[in-house]
Amino acid sequence: MRVLIERLIDNNLILEQIENGWVLLGNRPPDLVLMHDIRVALGVGFIDFKQLDSDTLEQRISEFRRTNHDEALETLGAQVLVNRGSHDEQWTSIKSPDDEPIVQLLDSLVTTALTRNASDIHIDLESDATSIRLRIDGVLTDYMRLPVQVMAPLLGRLKIISSMDITERRRPQDGSFSVMRGVSVDIRVATLPGLRSERAVLRIFQSVTTRIGLSSLGISESQTDGLMQALANQSGLILICGPTGSGKTTTIYSILETMKGRGLNIMTIEDPVEVEIDGIVQSQVNQAVGYDFHSGLRALLRQDPDVLLVGEIRDRETADAAIRAALTGHMVIATVHANSVAGAVNRLIDLGVDRTLVADALVAIFNQRLVRTYCQKCAPTSVESQAHLSSIPVLFDGCDHCYHTGFQGRLPVMEHVVLNHEQRADLMQAAMAVTPVESLLDAANELFVNQQIPRFEVCRVGGLDSHAISV
Repeated sequence: MRVLIERLIDNNLILEQIENGWVLLGNRPPDLVLMHDIRVALGVGFIDFKQLDSDTLEQRISEFRRTNHDEALETLGAQVLVNRGSHDEQWTSIKSPDDEPIVQLLDSLVTTALTRNASDIHIDLESDATSIRLRIDGVLTDYMRLPVQVMAPLLGRLKIISSMDITERRRPQDGSFSVMRGVSVDIRVATLPGLRSERAVLRIFQSVTTRIGLSSLGISESQTDGLMQALANQSGLILICGPTGSGKTTTIYSILETMKGRGLNIMTIEDPVEVEIDGIVQSQVNQAVGYDFHSGLRALLRQDPDVLLVGEIRDRETADAAIRAALTGHMVIATVHANSVAGAVNRLIDLGVDRTLVADALVAIFNQRLVRTYCQKCAPTSVESQAHLSSIPVLFDGCDHCYHTGFQGRLPVMEHVVLNHEQRADLMQAAMAVTPVESLLDAANELFVNQQIPRFEVCRVGGLDSHAISV
């Protein structure tokens, strides 16, 4: 039955029991083979079908996974996943990474991570247990503790499916594998030798099937207007900056979604391609053959592009190529790791790009972060608690809907500057001295005042300036 359920979800279908039998929910009827398998599995001759719109179906699938998760884990034969911390005797007999409980355990972990929209899975060996944690909305959360003896075969299983050397335990290794959960999900695996054992981190790259326009990003109207103003230049360099996990990728894909279908040849060089968009030419870095951002960007320039996306400016060669492309009439959109608007400019200059060329090519800079927002089901309770006013992270009681974290989802906060002639002149002379429109602190503070986020999320974004937070 579990296999059948997975097939249904992979085909965007849900099976529900009603008073007179069963009903199949989806946005389109299943093929005849799948319908036959469903009838055989249930032992019925007829199953009704009800069509749902895409948004409603996505919500119902999410609710189904959340509600039925614990029951699904039990069917895998791994009772320890339900009774966390239990050292069930079944684990003591495991010797091989190919043993069924280990295969099912890893499958369950990946399914759970996808269900809860986790970005990473951390697997560590502690003194008395194998610890598994999930990074959800940017924060590590304890998920389960398994017996110590699970660690070795679980790591072995990860190495086998990720094409690593299973006999190598003294040095770090990197690998990857893919799973099908309706769409293909790429998972990168990195191991690291530790004090007691190797540890592993799984980074999940889940393709976003729903296209997000600029108006749906969740940023303020002034920031949306700033993005549209920058795009209206139709040439020059637009930088999107922020630390890892700040939502830069979602923003740049939203920009591309806005630009496509306007008679423009839009091309990208990315590492990796996280979202496939029809109507856009996308290329992926391949370090093994020497195809990096620099060589990729040079190749794209020979393909008659109008708009170029550079996944990340990492070195001088890529920065120089991006600047030259922007100065020759192309629109170049690029991300860079920097913590402020001024920091993005300094990053290019530190890479060796001439300040005058930066000032001439640069159109706009957008700096952003992501903040965790309260779960809508239990937000009133969280807002009334003392934790809402805490300056340092505090655990909330939460509810079943948010897995007792108090949070569900994240929103971007952004600051930007669109350069005018005066600011370009200032940039040619000295460090950038411009005031961003609606600072990060202002944007985060507005969410705090609206009781959407706690005070410590504002402090994380605003830093030392957070003393100005309204209470």
